[in-house]
Amino acid sequence: MPSSFTRRSLLRTVSASVVGLSGCTALGSDGPRTHDADAPLDADVDHPWPTLYGDSRRRSYRSEPVSLPADARGRSFTEAGKYIRMQPIIGSDSVLFGAQSLKQSRNRTFSGLRSVGTSSGKTRWTVEETRGIASPTVVGNAVFVTSAGTTRALDRRDGSLCWAYEFGYGHPTNTPSVVDGRVYASGDGVMALDGKTGERLWAAGRGDGGIAGTAATDSVVVATSIDDDGGVSAFDPGDGTVRWTAEFVGPSYSPPVIETDTVHVVETGGVVRALSLRSGDQRWERPLGNRSYASPSVGPDTIVVGATNGRELYALDSRTGDVEWTYEFGPRVLKTPTIGGSFIYLPLAGGDGTIDVIDRTDGTRRARLELPGLPSSGVALTDELLAVSSGERDPRSEILTIDD
Repeated sequence: MPSSFTRRSLLRTVSASVVGLSGCTALGSDGPRTHDADAPLDADVDHPWPTLYGDSRRRSYRSEPVSLPADARGRSFTEAGKYIRMQPIIGSDSVLFGAQSLKQSRNRTFSGLRSVGTSSGKTRWTVEETRGIASPTVVGNAVFVTSAGTTRALDRRDGSLCWAYEFGYGHPTNTPSVVDGRVYASGDGVMALDGKTGERLWAAGRGDGGIAGTAATDSVVVATSIDDDGGVSAFDPGDGTVRWTAEFVGPSYSPPVIETDTVHVVETGGVVRALSLRSGDQRWERPLGNRSYASPSVGPDTIVVGATNGRELYALDSRTGDVEWTYEFGPRVLKTPTIGGSFIYLPLAGGDGTIDVIDRTDGTRRARLELPGLPSSGVALTDELLAVSSGERDPRSEILTIDD
């Protein structure tokens, strides 16, 4: 049976422009790669929530919960433009996020990537992008971000362009995975770029369709497919060789999740699957019904997943796929849950915006945090801060925080 992924040149390259503090830089004038400076990714800087879903494995998990007072309530941290769906990224001293002003909007506002000081709430820099943008990844003093046609490395301190390569999708989940100095970008396939220079290392492409997102470790890169045929593939991070392809997996709008020696995937049709990270063989599957599932959260023993158009959150045993408990949240829109220690933080939109805090062991609700807006992304966590986007379909979007 032919592999869904092949070692062909990647298609679909679209030029874009970057607007930083220094003005406007045209991309693609000298080919697919532009290099102004090496990206400063080697700086020894700790970032509490540095990428989509917290780490390059896309687990939406941290071992400790956020420390919040009993009467904690959400507040507006900063305005974010319009129609924000991207999860905020929490750096050492700043919050980074993308927003998109839709073309059909009468009163268009800023569209692109923004860096805001955590303490001040004031904008430090912006990078304009009008054709879609993913949540960024921050490593050292470098920010890596994919938009519709371009993957860029920016200097985290001032937003200036380091390098750009003409490849990538601008969907919120197409966040670059960055491991050991390599940037894994996704679009019509997967491309590995040198994180410092932006040089192409390898590409594993498709003739059509596209990639929902990637998860990566130092020994493997895994990608899910959004086209009708679906499929999950694992690549050697050194040269892009396809190690295995699981063609029986249906299409997914979410990136895969890696936990220890297992890959977890949720299909758009409501089937959750666990695959061997080494071989791609299926370990178990759990049909849950409904459609359009949010990305799962995966802890050491539990997978938490729910349908965006459903009424229940499911906790599954990560070893067997058995349902451990369910939490009914009613006719509300669910965003990706986040596991923090023994709690699950569940953002819900519909009526009033809330974050329900669920006991991870039995599904009991321990608290309900009220928000001044409707959440439009999963929750990003630090020791003392919870951040979520608000305003997916609202002309006035914000980043909301709950802290002490």
